[in-house]
Amino acid sequence: MHMGDCVCFGNLSLMSFEALQTLPCLNDHNESCSLCNPGLTHQNLDWQIAQSLVGSNPNGITAKSDSELLSLPLGQFWVDLARAIRHDRDVEPRLHPHRDRRTVQKEGYQNSSTVIHGSSSPTIPSSSEYEFEMGLEREDIDKDEHDERRTRPEEVTIRLVISFLEHALLRCLLQHNLRDTEVRPRVERRKVEYRLGNLITIKAEDDGGICKMRKRYGFWEVEHPYHALLEAKRVFKDIEFNEKENKHIPVLSNEYLAQYLGEAIITWGSNQQLLGNGIFVIAAVGTFIRFIRYEFGRNYAEYLNAMTLSGQLDIISDPGKDTFVHMHGTRWFNVQSGEGRRCALCCLLALHRWFDSGVEDDSDFDTDAMESVNGG
Repeated sequence: MHMGDCVCFGNLSLMSFEALQTLPCLNDHNESCSLCNPGLTHQNLDWQIAQSLVGSNPNGITAKSDSELLSLPLGQFWVDLARAIRHDRDVEPRLHPHRDRRTVQKEGYQNSSTVIHGSSSPTIPSSSEYEFEMGLEREDIDKDEHDERRTRPEEVTIRLVISFLEHALLRCLLQHNLRDTEVRPRVERRKVEYRLGNLITIKAEDDGGICKMRKRYGFWEVEHPYHALLEAKRVFKDIEFNEKENKHIPVLSNEYLAQYLGEAIITWGSNQQLLGNGIFVIAAVGTFIRFIRYEFGRNYAEYLNAMTLSGQLDIISDPGKDTFVHMHGTRWFNVQSGEGRRCALCCLLALHRWFDSGVEDDSDFDTDAMESVNGG
């Protein structure tokens, strides 16, 4: 994302990722998710594809050639994943204190490989690669692994996420309809600009996203380019070990958070009629993705368009005006693991239901829904 001069965007409500752990589109998850409730027919899935996508990684994924991976079901996704996680042997890992990992038992939790019929655990690889291959099935990565991936270009992350979106939306989800429409990943970057108070123009460029296409007169055209924005980064600021959860937790920099918010504000500001009161962002860092929803107070556009600083302050200080940006989000999902892919697929199905049913209102959010996906 590219932005001009530093601009104050006003109040960001502290209902942040960790404080409010439910996206509005996930409210109907327990009743409507076909992946978790196979008997439901609201969304039809190709179960063979779904089982492959949320199951275990291919044995020896990092040692196989690209041609070998391409010959497998979902071959292109495995190629893109392998490129994102293969070790660079010329990088010497740093030494960190060893911690024995304890298995964390959560009430009601079952690994996706035991829940989905037909999936199975991988054959145990050779002793030389056993520890690394088993590590790929975890949702977290340690500091050595994280530091080694700092050399990966951002395009590797973008390609991996787009590949996952393609398999989730175009192969797992069967979008049979009579309206000649299709929800698909948007690989083209889009530039937008927004003029604040007729004084300064700020610009942004996303890394792609999810769009809705419609076929007219034999040609496909974009009907809605912003079902979700994609904003990708190479690595996190750091990885810290959380003793309570017994796993490594990504640390996101303030700069990344500011970019997510800025991208959302500029895109929403220039497309308010299309987007209503909010916008979805898919944040991607390395092999991790997170789903975010920004919702803008009913007076936020008025605040942005104020001509003077005193005018902004008058709007903010008025108790009858809502100038907050409310941020809702999931936890980070690591798509190098089957469990991470399962949770991310649940979110994508929920996002599709959200736009398919036109549910874009200010209804109260059920913060208890989708706890397994949102974490907490």
